[in-house]
Amino acid sequence: RAYFSCARYYDLLLAGRRRELATARTSATTTTTTATRAAAHPSGGGTTAEVAPLLGGGHHDDASSFSFESGVCDYDAVAHDLAEKAMEWYGASLQQGAKHAQTALPRLLTLWFEFAAVDA
Repeated sequence: RAYFSCARYYDLLLAGRRRELATARTSATTTTTTATRAAAHPSGGGTTAEVAPLLGGGHHDDASSFSFESGVCDYDAVAHDLAEKAMEWYGASLQQGAKHAQTALPRLLTLWFEFAAVDA
């Protein structure tokens, strides 16, 4: 039971991190859009190409970003570490017995497939 509880704890931390990243991304997109509109306006000064990269807009290389959950989150080392810990604990839970297998195994596989796509 302790292994499964620890896995669920890391899974909850991961869910919180995903929400945090989604909120940050939403606010960054709103800020970038507002700045882009201001820069394009004649009285705004500067051009869109000058302002967007400074605010986190613009192009991202594939090595530093990925999407899961419909493109909500960017790659994040903390989220990756939390997912890795959750997978370890779900695996340990499965090694101890089948009591939580109906929950632990699908979640383990879901995390595995989500984060395996990151490395590809």
